[in-house]
Amino acid sequence: MAGAGFDARVVAGVPPRLKKRFGKGAYVILALKHLLQNPPPRLTVIIEGSEYRAAWAIVSNGRYYGGKFLQAPEANLQQPGFVVSLFGGEGRFGVLRGLTALGLGRPSPARQISQVQCVAITSGQPEPVQADGDMAGTLPAAVTVSPHRIQLIMPQEGS
Repeated sequence: MAGAGFDARVVAGVPPRLKKRFGKGAYVILALKHLLQNPPPRLTVIIEGSEYRAAWAIVSNGRYYGGKFLQAPEANLQQPGFVVSLFGGEGRFGVLRGLTALGLGRPSPARQISQVQCVAITSGQPEPVQADGDMAGTLPAAVTVSPHRIQLIMPQEGS
């Protein structure tokens, strides 16, 4: 899973001391602070030749975001391709809708595009990129399906 825009700003800004004290709550605190104090990022996301705008983009082949939050129900680790979720085309309100839905376990209001093989994300200014909750660089970024397979050990469904 990789994220760019709003969620990556939050990941980049969480001080270790705050994370140690509040755990995942530190991300909620910082997300609200960013939402109130800063305009959402403006990303350009190019998915197999089509261009989209978003404040926050998640590229994932897993169903969950942040550990336990169902974000892409149709994603499948055993199938090639990603699900790209685009949040916040409506500015702060769109970002807040996405955060609220994730937190409450509701269906995502994000525009979701499945079975994607290649994604490019850019912005008019430097924006952070996170991968599985750790900083991974800054935009521009490209995510592509690798032709190489890796072995996964997974629990049985229902476990």
